[in-house]
Amino acid sequence: MLPPRALHTRLFGRNAYAKSVRQAPSVLTAATILSSLAWLNAPVAHGAEAKQVAVEPLAATESEDAPKSEQREQPAIAPVSSAALEAEINQALREGRLGSVTAQVESNLEVTLRGSVNSAAEKQRAFMIARAFTEVERVKDQVAVVEESPTKETAPPAPPPVASTPSPAAVTTPSATETGEQVVTFDELEPGPLTPDAFASKGLQFVQGKGAPGVYKPERNMVLPMGRSQVLLVSGDRVTALAITFNAPIKRFSLTRIGTAGGASVPTWTLDAYDSQGNVVAWAGEEHGLPPEPRKFSIEGSGIVRVQLSTDNRFGDSTWATWNSLPVTELEFKR
Repeated sequence: MLPPRALHTRLFGRNAYAKSVRQAPSVLTAATILSSLAWLNAPVAHGAEAKQVAVEPLAATESEDAPKSEQREQPAIAPVSSAALEAEINQALREGRLGSVTAQVESNLEVTLRGSVNSAAEKQRAFMIARAFTEVERVKDQVAVVEESPTKETAPPAPPPVASTPSPAAVTTPSATETGEQVVTFDELEPGPLTPDAFASKGLQFVQGKGAPGVYKPERNMVLPMGRSQVLLVSGDRVTALAITFNAPIKRFSLTRIGTAGGASVPTWTLDAYDSQGNVVAWAGEEHGLPPEPRKFSIEGSGIVRVQLSTDNRFGDSTWATWNSLPVTELEFKR
């Protein structure tokens, strides 16, 4: 084995060794050290030619100063689809037992909630569900609170008056201006077109808009409330409208729609109440769907002189629901 000086001289020459002695040891490169080690591991006879030893370069490591273009790029976040977000919100509303409320998501991720609920607490819960999605930018309110009126209890019959036989005017149909609740059903009418003055005795008139109102026998997939046997429908195209006017202002109006069975469905509908100035003072409505049970909707406002029931069954070039108009079993109003 050659001494270190002889070894270094043989490998790099006398001048290189002298220079390395004068310099600090730290200037020796990794290649120099590895070459020396490789030579030491090989048996060499005194005076023999030195064999060339291949030295593998050290593996390069990533530097913190490496250009950003050479560093690993983070995966891009896919943009949020408004359609996908709308489907997720509506699913969450259904799972939260708020199927009467639907969400519509615009391309800018603004959400509009539409429909009706039975209480302010349910409405607040619907908005909490929508706002729980972090992608939502804003939530618009088109949800009506429709509190069903409690079931009326039948009052005991009043004792007969002690007065003498009333005059003919007293036994006629009560005046339209009489206060109290009035209930309108269609069970006693003959099926067919509904005349404008069919219930004039109760102080209301039907005003035909889009489509013709009529009284119909229920179909098999209609679920009617107990005691009801016929329905009001408006025959016509995919959009219908029927107005009801009152001889004297009212403060509350109610309608009862059917439930559905066998895959049948009802269209999107709205009920608007107007005062004498043409202002909307109250409204209710539902998005198209398959409600299993009949339901009563009530709206209240000051000085209501007209209500209008409108339906929209358009779905592209086709229809969405089984009927173009909303099948109604009962109307009720109070002055």
